[in-house]
Order: sequence, then C-alpha cells, then structure tokens
Amino acid sequence: MSLVAVHALFWLAVPVVPFLGISGTTKAILIPSFIASAEVLWWAAILVLGAEVIRAMRGRLNPLRLIGRFRRSASEAAKP
Repeated sequence: MSLVAVHALFWLAVPVVPFLGISGTTKAILIPSFIASAEVLWWAAILVLGAEVIRAMRGRLNPLRLIGRFRRSASEAAKP
C-alpha cells in the first residue's frame, strides 16, 4: 500500500511545483519526472498488490459513484 501512497504524493506534488521558488528549467525537469515516477509506482503497486486490490480501490474512489451518492442524498433530503 505504501507504493500507492507515494504514487499519490507524486501526483499531488505536480501542481505545487510551478509555485516553488526554483528555476524554470528545474520545474520543467521535475514535473515530467514526478508524472513518470507516479506511473511507474502505480504499475509496480499493481504487480505487488494484484489487480483485484487495485480494482477495489478504484471502485471506492470512483468520482462518478461519489457524485451519484451525493445527488441521491440531496434529493432524499429535499423530499417532504
């Protein structure tokens, strides 16, 4: 699971890099490096954890499912 956590940290760091006080060249190197590293870690996690675990994690984090759940609870609250 730590591979997945580090993968997420790399993706979270990508939008932060442009606001750091470092040179443009360094930013241009860091951003693609973070993206590539995140993808390598993701595929390594799939190999280690297995496809079933990754499928289950994606199912829980599916944004469409979360939006549907929010809409259902809002419509149920609006009923008299």
